[in-house]
Order: sequence, then C-alpha cells, then structure tokens
Amino acid sequence: MTANPNRDSGFLHLLKDVAFRPVFIIGDHRSGTTLLHRLLADTGCFNYVSAYQVMRYNEVLADHVEGKTETAKRQLMQTFEQLGLKDRIIDNTPATPDSPVEYGFIFATTERRMARLTAGTHDKFVELCRKMQYVGDAAKPMLLKNPWDVMNFMEIKAAFPEAKFIFIHRHPVSVMTSQLRAVRSLLSARNGFVAMLAPWYDQLFHRPLQLAAARFIDKPPFRAWERLLGLHAVRLARYYLAHIVNLPHTDYVSLSYEGLCRNPDETMERIFAFAGVRPAQPMSYKDKIEPRPPKVIDDVWRRYRIILPRIKPYLDFHGYDAEPDWMRR
Repeated sequence: MTANPNRDSGFLHLLKDVAFRPVFIIGDHRSGTTLLHRLLADTGCFNYVSAYQVMRYNEVLADHVEGKTETAKRQLMQTFEQLGLKDRIIDNTPATPDSPVEYGFIFATTERRMARLTAGTHDKFVELCRKMQYVGDAAKPMLLKNPWDVMNFMEIKAAFPEAKFIFIHRHPVSVMTSQLRAVRSLLSARNGFVAMLAPWYDQLFHRPLQLAAARFIDKPPFRAWERLLGLHAVRLARYYLAHIVNLPHTDYVSLSYEGLCRNPDETMERIFAFAGVRPAQPMSYKDKIEPRPPKVIDDVWRRYRIILPRIKPYLDFHGYDAEPDWMRR
C-alpha cells in the first residue's frame, strides 16, 4: 500500500486553530515506555499517535474528512497479515493499525535517524499533534512518547510551557540488556513492522556494506554497541539529575518500571490523578502486565561494572541497588 503524499495538502487549513495539551512519556528505549504508552492509550482517556497515523501520515486528514479511516485501517491490517506481522518482534507488542507508536517516526527519513524534537522538527511536530487532535477527541489531552527525546525534556518544556511529563525509569542494567538484545535483533534480520515506520531502517537492508559494518562492530575487539550503550546510560543519568531539579513539581510525575509491574493499579491511579483524566470504565491492570526481568548478558555486565561509579548517583536517587539479587541469575 503506497501512501499518496498529496492527499492531506488540501485539508491542512482545518488545523489552523486546533489546540492540544501535550502529555509526554519520558523514558529511555526499553525502560517500559511502550508498556506504559499502551496501557494509557487503552484507557481511552488520551489522543495518541498510532501506527496507522504514522504509516499513512499524509492521508490521515483526507481519510477522516472523506470517511475512509476505517477502510484504510483494514487495508493496513491486511498488509500486516500478508507480511506475517503479528507483533513488533522486539517487545511482543501486537502489530495493529491502532498500536501506539513513537512520534519521532514522523521525523525519520531515509537518511535521518535521530528522530528528536528540535527547532528543525518543531513545525512538523505541531502539525502532527494538530492532526491527531483534529481526528481524535478535542477534549482529550495528547499522549506522546518518543525515547529519542529522553535527554530533551527541558528543551521540550521551553518550547511547550504547558507540557506535562510522565517519567518512567528502569534499572540501567536491565535497560542496557534489553537495548543490546533489541539492537542485535534489528540487525540480524529485517523487522517488517519497524521498516514500515522508519525508512532509514528499511534502507539499511538495501545497503549490504553498511549492514555488514553495523553487525561487524558489535564483535570483539570493537564491542561498539556495548560501549555506546554504556556511554548513553552515563549521559542520560547525568542529564536527568542535572535538569529534573529545574522542572516544577506540578508538571511531572515520576515512576519506575519495577513499581508499575509490582503495583500497576496504584501506579495508574497516580497517573490519572496527575493528568486529570479518568477511564470511563474502572479496570484492573494486573493481567495486562507481564514483567520480564532480563538475565544480564556478559557483554552488558562487563560494561555496567565499568560505568557503575558514574551512574551511582542516579541509582541512589531512585533507590536502586547497584547489584540487585536478580542481576546474576
């Protein structure tokens, strides 16, 4: 299914006066952002960015105005089925047109991989939010998730002073383990769902030399992905501790993946109270969560021990043990 890049152009004037209330989920890749995003999207309390809206971005308004949205979703689902896409593979999240996805995919092109909200992508982001708000419920806040912006929340706050944030944290060694496994999975074989969202990733599998290089640098003595993930963990820890003190307490709520899995109903109640929303039907979230504490692989364990002194303040801030009992199981 090929999207027509021009269909929405005649309807963009409809967005001129559309307002939105952004609520950002802020967390690193593999820290629980996808789980939290899905749980909150399923409540029906928010407008959010879906796989359909990204994959047919330039047709969303036209589909809505012309009454073709459900038909377009069915066609997309048929495409998934034809390709054998049942889930996102890297996290077992179902692959459906309504699956919540990262807004950063809207910025991605064949060459652009850093899908961050910046001055250069600001206008595109605003257009996205106005589109989603227009085709959604004008009374609902806009739920937004994009792990590429985990070290960008103060810049986002400056650009959108009314923004609110839901921070989710996870023990860094768990995050690094899951990230390394995800990188290796994405490079070992083409992930059809991700390829439909990210043109640069799809293009990588048409560039054998680049793909071979990306795989090769994972091996000794380079261990590039292991090193990069370690550096990223240090940068994230330092950014968060340096900037969270400057964010008004009324503008954010902070939780952990571990706490969400341990006490899902209580954690979701905190979020509802903070965001000022309430699901139409009360529900229990315990059966919607399957925590999977990863066994730390040797590559991550080695890198974690190297960076531990630099991230120890972050661990202490969130009450994480440096070496939890499950770490060496």
